[in-house]
Amino acid sequence: MRSLAFSRPDLLWTLLAALLPLLIHLLNRHRTRRQPFAAMEFLLRVQRQSRRRLLLRQLLLLLLRTVVIAALALAAAGPRLVAGRQAPRSGLRQTVLVLDLSLSMRSRLERHECFQQALRRARRYLRQAGPGERFCLLGAGQDIEVLATPCNERAAPLLDRLSGLRPGWGTSDLSAAALRAVELLGQQAPAGRRRVILLSDAAAHAFPEPLPADSLAGVELVVDAVCGTDTRDNLAVAAAGVHQQGQAIAVEAAVRLYGEQRHQTRLAIATLPDERVLASGFVSLAGNSQGSKRFSLRAGPAPRLAEVSLEAADALAADDRRQVLLPGHRSARLLLVDGQMSPLPLRDELFYLENALSQAQASAAGLSYRVITPERLGREKLSSTEVVVLANCAAPGPAALASLRAFVAGGGGLLLTAGEHTDIDASNRLLGELLPWPLRDVVPLGDNRPGQQPEGLALGRIDTSHPVLQAFGPEQIAALRRVRTWRAVALEPGRARPGSRVLLEYENGTPALVEGRYRRGRVVLLTSTLDRDWNNWPTRGSYLPFFQRLLAYLSGRLERRPPPEVAVGEPVELPRDGEATRLELRAPDGSSRSVDLGAGTTADFPAVRFGGTLLPGWWSIRARSGSGSEVTYPFPGFFVRLPPGESDLQVIATDKLRARLGSQARLLTAGDEQDRSRRLDWLMLLLAAAAVLAESFLVRR
Repeated sequence: MRSLAFSRPDLLWTLLAALLPLLIHLLNRHRTRRQPFAAMEFLLRVQRQSRRRLLLRQLLLLLLRTVVIAALALAAAGPRLVAGRQAPRSGLRQTVLVLDLSLSMRSRLERHECFQQALRRARRYLRQAGPGERFCLLGAGQDIEVLATPCNERAAPLLDRLSGLRPGWGTSDLSAAALRAVELLGQQAPAGRRRVILLSDAAAHAFPEPLPADSLAGVELVVDAVCGTDTRDNLAVAAAGVHQQGQAIAVEAAVRLYGEQRHQTRLAIATLPDERVLASGFVSLAGNSQGSKRFSLRAGPAPRLAEVSLEAADALAADDRRQVLLPGHRSARLLLVDGQMSPLPLRDELFYLENALSQAQASAAGLSYRVITPERLGREKLSSTEVVVLANCAAPGPAALASLRAFVAGGGGLLLTAGEHTDIDASNRLLGELLPWPLRDVVPLGDNRPGQQPEGLALGRIDTSHPVLQAFGPEQIAALRRVRTWRAVALEPGRARPGSRVLLEYENGTPALVEGRYRRGRVVLLTSTLDRDWNNWPTRGSYLPFFQRLLAYLSGRLERRPPPEVAVGEPVELPRDGEATRLELRAPDGSSRSVDLGAGTTADFPAVRFGGTLLPGWWSIRARSGSGSEVTYPFPGFFVRLPPGESDLQVIATDKLRARLGSQARLLTAGDEQDRSRRLDWLMLLLAAAAVLAESFLVRR
């Protein structure tokens, strides 16, 4: 038995156009007023004889014109005669419909989304169910979810459940879903015959691992490829890296082509949410290849969210864009306190440091500075300063000390350097809380014979894992070891503050550079001078890059972390940092989440894991303290990325499918359904042509 079906039923409304000839005929009808006229009577007698023939001709013309329009409308709707299904065998059959809810189901075949095709197929299975057939419903997305159980003969509840479904943004494992469907069938009573239908685009990435042998024994397994098996080309923005050097930003975007055809596409980067295009270009790709495009931009005063997107009429639109965070550039403000000012530049304590921070160098490093005397420190407002340098200064007075403590406690950076004006006892007494290590005495280093140039000691252990020194290669480390120091402040043995860290040591083990923490701020102690009084460092090439990086680190700019990136569904690590006890997360769709961090950071529990990353895009973070005030956090947010494997839409081959799911697995495609049907659109066109010929014949007569 055959039934009539349409490939494009949405075009059947055009059949209404078949009424146009009838409407035109009715509108043209009008009654005439009789007026006796002797000459016309003879003609009317002749007309009455052929009246029936004329009426029949007009009706035939109306019918033929209606047939022409109706046949063209039906041909556009794609009519076909579908062979009827075999009558189901008697007895109970349990069927589990498994809907693929992965990202690739958002892809399109021509104008139709694959997931909508899957819903149509699911509804068809439910409406064409034979007597005694029961259906269950599973959703296979990031997790496998039972949507309807126990299996039900009534289609209405399942149809209602289908209406609210949408695919997710993550991956799916259809092998595991088939196994879960078999487990679900085993829980049904009575058992009867068993069938599992996977409604999917049948992409190869959805079948990652083969199932154990005989795990699907006795089950009819059908993979219904709702978007066919033909290759569908797809382009994706596979990666986008951001690199900053001062005010210059480089964005390196990678574009991946899945498919055999050659493509040239336009790639652009635009700010969000205003979509202002910053730069654009073209990328040419051969089949199954990857290309890249580099955008050169200028940093703004604050970080900006931007999006790299490509213009492509490909199968999957969701992976045609990728968001990035463009860092801002604003000079770190330094306050240099000169403890030994001199009209002679070479005798000034800060002469060499100021040269290292000259305007050209400071612009690249993002550092700006002011120089004051120690006497003015107590009158300075440090709210607009990020780093204070006390260079060879005596212990500060009460006002300056209180200002410094509040400054460092609030997150500021402090660099303390030694020299002739260093008062050991006063420094320990007044700066004790700020010092990472108590001072002991000023001592000579190396062989310092009277009347001879002191040789001093070189640097010994160097902590290359510290952020300040991570960028130094073997040559830069060797240059650091050529620095000689002949005088330094020795520190009290065994009395380092908790959390202090030695970055540099002299050859004899004496600390040269020590870092400590005071509440939210950082303090670094250099046990020698910034000028050439106690060492020859200012004359070495390592002086400039080292102190630029050290001051950038104290300002918090060197250690700024890039936003974390995780794939959809993967948990993100949110560190417990500083005073933050609660995080407010804003999802890409505007909804909010709250994450409780607890109080403080512990070694056993340094971070919390947030697993609700089901939406791709930028998740912004606002950190709150226990009192509810907003505090700083290591990064402003994180990115949730689309799983890259979902961009490959290649359909699994039948032999590979059976290797994954077993020999009983069957791949059903739209072509299989077309093989059981006979197209009728040609017949409709032939009918329209015949009607046109007949109409022209009648008009000529």
